[in-house]
Amino acid sequence: MIWNVNPEIFTFGGLLVIRWYGTFFAIAFISGFQIKKWLFKIERIDLKYLDGILIYIFIGTIVGARLGHCLFYEPNVYLYDPLRIFKIWEGGLASHGGMLGILTALYFAAQKYKMPSYLWLLNRTAIPAALGSGFIRLGNLFNSEIIGHPTNVPWALTLPAIEIVNLEKPLDF
Repeated sequence: MIWNVNPEIFTFGGLLVIRWYGTFFAIAFISGFQIKKWLFKIERIDLKYLDGILIYIFIGTIVGARLGHCLFYEPNVYLYDPLRIFKIWEGGLASHGGMLGILTALYFAAQKYKMPSYLWLLNRTAIPAALGSGFIRLGNLFNSEIIGHPTNVPWALTLPAIEIVNLEKPLDF
């Protein structure tokens, strides 16, 4: 199957572009919030904390994912020019950096909002985080960013938008 999806869903006057990746990112946060709300109701935890926790998670995700990309994939570039980290329009988020950001943010949120414990809050975040990760991966697929190994199996996707990488040479990090 040839996978050649346009990463842009809509463009409004050339100024506002709605992309699949951002849409799936938003769906991840909205669905995660709803699941967390449901869990808090079941356990009779005051819902007034949810907005604050979501803000912590959102900031932790964005900061962690951006720093993760900059430090894991191109550390020499960003250590040479640290202000380039703020050039978010150039792209670059790393999901594993986002995970580290969420773990850090939840630690501080658990302290601020007097949750039963940090591990308790992590436990209530596991399902939304797993679902969110799935949505983010769908966003990666719609951006044609998920690259596997060459294969001839009938269920494989061909991504014409991807530049072919010579896998025989070691990757230069």
